[in-house]
This record gives sequence, C-alpha cells and structure tokens, in this order.
Amino acid sequence: MKKRIYIAIFFVILQIIPFYAIGDEIESIRNDVQSGSYDMEKINHAPIYIPDVSEINVIRAEKYEANPEIVQKYENAGMIAIEKMKMATLLYMGDEYDQKYGVDSSLFSEYHINYAWRLDDEELDNIYAQKQPISAGTVVDKIKMMVHELYDESIDIEIKRVEVTSSFQIGKMVSNEMTSKGDYEMGDLTGVGGYGFDAYPTLDGVPIIASAGSGYLEKGAEKIYSVLYFSNPEISAFYCSDDYMNISLTNVFKKKEVVFENVPLCGFDKVYEIVEKYVDEGKIKRVYNIILGYIIYLDKKEEYSDKKEKNGEQMDYADYLLIPTWIIGCSYSENGSNDDQTDMNSYDGSEQQDLNYQKIFIDAQTGKLHDPKEVGSERYYADVN
Repeated sequence: MKKRIYIAIFFVILQIIPFYAIGDEIESIRNDVQSGSYDMEKINHAPIYIPDVSEINVIRAEKYEANPEIVQKYENAGMIAIEKMKMATLLYMGDEYDQKYGVDSSLFSEYHINYAWRLDDEELDNIYAQKQPISAGTVVDKIKMMVHELYDESIDIEIKRVEVTSSFQIGKMVSNEMTSKGDYEMGDLTGVGGYGFDAYPTLDGVPIIASAGSGYLEKGAEKIYSVLYFSNPEISAFYCSDDYMNISLTNVFKKKEVVFENVPLCGFDKVYEIVEKYVDEGKIKRVYNIILGYIIYLDKKEEYSDKKEKNGEQMDYADYLLIPTWIIGCSYSENGSNDDQTDMNSYDGSEQQDLNYQKIFIDAQTGKLHDPKEVGSERYYADVN
C-alpha cells in the first residue's frame, strides 16, 4: 500500500516540476530584461512588455461573436449596435445628445500616453480629463467589465494607448488646421473632457497583437493575405459619460484547443542579438517597443476563403493558430539608408507618425527571425506539427 502511495506522489511531483520550470522561465526572462545586461540606449530605451502569466501556450482559436443576449441588453439600455457580427461589434451611446445638440462638434487631443500597459492602477486612477468626475482607471474598469460580459472571463484587454481629449469644441479650419473656437453646447456635458483608449484583446492573459500579414514588407497579392488582413484584432473606446460613449471590438478570438501547453521560450539574449544586428546594419533606425504576445497565423489543416460568405452564412468560421512571438515595433529601412519618408521636422517620436513603421516577428520558442523581406503565402502559416 505504501509503495502505491509513493508511486502516486512521484508522478504528482513529475507533473508539478514542468509547470514551475516554465513559470520560472518567464520570470527568468523578465529578470534578464531588467538585469542591466543589455545596452538599452541602442534600442532607444524602448519599453519591453512581458505578460504577467506563468505559462504561454500555442492555441488553436476561432473568432468570437459577442453574446447576442448581452448586445440586446445594451440596446435595451439605449445603446445603438452599429455593428453586430462575428468579426466586429460596435456599440454607441449618445444619440440623444446628437439629436438634441447636433454632430458638428470637434474633439481635440490634450495629451496621450503610448504603451499605456506600463501604467499601474494607481497611475491610471490619477488621470483625469477636464471636469471629469471619474478617472481614466475607472473607465478602463468599465470597459473590461463590458468585455467580460460580452464574451467571457477568459477574454480581457491590455491597454496600449490612452488619450485625454478636450471637451466638445466649436471647430474651425484655419490655414488647413482645425482650431478651437470655444466650447460646443452639449448640455450637462458642456466643458467636460473625455478619454480615448486603444487596447489589445488578451486570451488567458496574453495579448493578441496582430496577424501574420503585418510582419512583412511585401503585403502580397495572394488572396490568402486578405484573410489575415481582416483578422487583425482591434479594441477601441471613447468615453465622456455613461450616456455618451462607444466601444468597438474587432476580431476577438476564443480558445478552441491548447495545441502545445507550457511551451519553452528562448532567452531574451537571442531577441536582443537580432535587434542589435539590425540596428548596427542601419536597418532599424528606432525601436518603439518590444512585446511578447500572440501573432495570428493560418493553420495548414484549414481551408480559408477571402469571401464574405461561406455556405450562405457570414464567415469567418475557420480556425487560426496563436503563436507566442516577440514583436519588435520599429522604424525600418531595408537598405539601411536615411532617405526615409518620415518628415523629421514635424515628427513627434511616435510610431503613429512614422511612415517607415514596421513590425518584426521573432519566434518566442526558437528565437528564429521571420525575415521581413520574405514573400509567398507560406509565411502566413504556422510552422507547427
């Protein structure tokens, strides 16, 4: 009897050890990044994002339609469902204001925070728009609650950009530039500023950053490219009050199957080595961010179509593979020259204004670079067995 107990305990220990090894591996990468071992000046002190998870899996996933009953609940509460389909849901509240006060107002950006995932809860709670009774952090909590309700608790968001806006303004074009001529009358919202948010959807705590089509210089004429183009995830929201807000959710994915669990990850040194080489060659002129997350790839076992309908129904009902990847957001020039298209005189240092902005993918398991010069449809398919 004792022998059987010992054997059972032994097998339990064998199952536990790999779990902690992988968890320690992610923590080890995090500690390595923070160790001071790397020349961060060479990569412009770019923020590096590592998800707060103990494991990362390879996942087979499909597009997730928002719960129709919950969408109806919001409609009953006064929101307008501008889009409600499998790939996109757009909910809008504010029609009463638009009907009463018109839609000729303008909003101006007061300031924005890129890579807002660096902010903790306290910092978000200290961000207030003009005359706003609630903070940006409280609004983020509202958005997360809506996402959980529309989908489920496995789906969350990672905020990537926060914008604090002016109140509704009377806008006028002066020298081809929109300028403010004072507050626009909006009843109780007159003079009240707002918040804009961009976010990544997350699955099991890992952000889904982009589809495989966005990692290459040549986008390709292949029909299959459009499948990936229309699979890019995007979540955005604007908030002025509970009575004036909107939220847009495009290409949220849900898990169908864990293909590989607790996958081993390469060290950050391999990632840095590739980035450093490109910087030294002059191909990367500026690194904006480095993110460990999911990239959406096609599955070789699936059939895909760029048509909007399949069997008479709106699609997309295909499966995709979410592959752990290091994503390098950078200003990239293949020939290493300085004749880029960005007007540096008006350049504010943000990727939004960089006409040479490019994502570069490095496989987080093997450390293999996905060469941005690569062409052909094979690059869009996951290299898994």
